[in-house]
Amino acid sequence: MIAIIGAMDCEISLLLSAMTGVESKKTGKHTYYTGKIAGHDCVLVRCGVGKVNAATAATVIIEKYRPSVIINIGVGGGLAPDLSVGEMIAATALCTHDLDYGVIGDARGTVFYPDDEELIMLPTDRSVTDLLRLSRDCLPARDNRLGRQVCVEQ
Repeated sequence: MIAIIGAMDCEISLLLSAMTGVESKKTGKHTYYTGKIAGHDCVLVRCGVGKVNAATAATVIIEKYRPSVIINIGVGGGLAPDLSVGEMIAATALCTHDLDYGVIGDARGTVFYPDDEELIMLPTDRSVTDLLRLSRDCLPARDNRLGRQVCVEQ
C-alpha cells in the first residue's frame, strides 16, 4: 500500500478525485481515504499544516495501514530562486532546523536515536529515491529535481 499525506485540501483533492473504490474512516481529527489510484492500493489523508500534524497522521497510517512507502506532498517552499510552484523534489537527505539541543552542547538539527547514534542528516531510503528518480523521466525537466528536505517551523 502507498500512503500519501498532504497538509491541505488543495493538495489532496486531485488525488482523491482520481481514487476509485473510495472508503473513508475517521481516526482522531483526520479522515483516511482508502482506494486505488492508477491500480495501486493507497491511503490518502489531509493532515493539516505542521510537522506535528504530519507526524500524527503518519503514525496512524503506519499502525493501521502498514504502507510500503509514505509520500508527503505539498511540503511548503524552498530557498532555490528558480524553484517553481508544483515542482517535485525527491529528497536525498532529511534534517531538521529548529531542533536545538545547544544547551547540552549538541549541534542544531541533531537527531537522536535510542542507540545513542547522532545524525544531523538522515539518509533517505535509496530505493524510494531511485523510484522517484525514475518517475522524473515522465515529467518535464524543469518540474523536478533532487535535493535535501529541511524541516523548519517557526
